[in-house]
Amino acid sequence: MSSLLSLRQMQCFVTVAEELHFRRAAERLHMTQPPLSQRIQAMERDLGVELFKRRGHQVELTEAGRLLFKEARATLTQAERVRQVAHRAERFCGRHSRQLRSGTDRCARCRKQSR
Repeated sequence: MSSLLSLRQMQCFVTVAEELHFRRAAERLHMTQPPLSQRIQAMERDLGVELFKRRGHQVELTEAGRLLFKEARATLTQAERVRQVAHRAERFCGRHSRQLRSGTDRCARCRKQSR
């Protein structure tokens, strides 16, 4: 079993769960259906649970899928918040991130505000 799920895997899962249709989900994700199906199957293998019941073209969430859907959606929402905070921080003090990459401490503006 894989130790971590990627955000991309979660996004694929959430999109299929919202659409309950692999082709429409693939279109939303700007990919083709076979790789999407493969990602979902790999995710099911890694987790050791079936997330969807597939009956021809019909797709529905299993109980495990319903539980994971709620958590995956919350995780994606939180990841988006983290991305937004990072962008706000960069706009607030663009030099700060460059200084951190070069191994120096916070910029003067940030040091002054933390006092």
